[in-house]
Amino acid sequence: MPFFYRIALSLITMFYLVTACAPASTPQSSGSPARAAYEHVILNEGAWTPTAEMVAILEARLPAFLAQNQNIFNANKPPIAERLPEYKFQYWGENINGKQVIAVNALCRAPDNWRAQRVMVLDGGDCFFNFKYDFANDTFFDFTVNGEA
Repeated sequence: MPFFYRIALSLITMFYLVTACAPASTPQSSGSPARAAYEHVILNEGAWTPTAEMVAILEARLPAFLAQNQNIFNANKPPIAERLPEYKFQYWGENINGKQVIAVNALCRAPDNWRAQRVMVLDGGDCFFNFKYDFANDTFFDFTVNGEA
């Protein structure tokens, strides 16, 4: 089978699995939305470009992941999961060990060009963190929070 058809078949299969396995409606609790909707940009400068649907799934799982890793964040501030609406997120696709993963930058203070190019920040504490998400295995990894100078 030609490469293009294998890619197309893979994408169609992934779309089917995501939509077929998703619940028809997600119950809402305490008046909060069923999934997060953070200010973000999907950058086209990676090895591949994540879809809006993939990013929505990642964003829905992000607060629970960060709550499990709260000890890495500044203890003098509210929990990071509560502060997420203050952040801007950059998403792009990378290939790691033969897998497509979504790479993420989280920025509580973003430069004007944050929607156009990847931002790299040294220091700044938990105002800046990054991680990767393996969509196929629903796992977060390479999680780092910036240090403070």
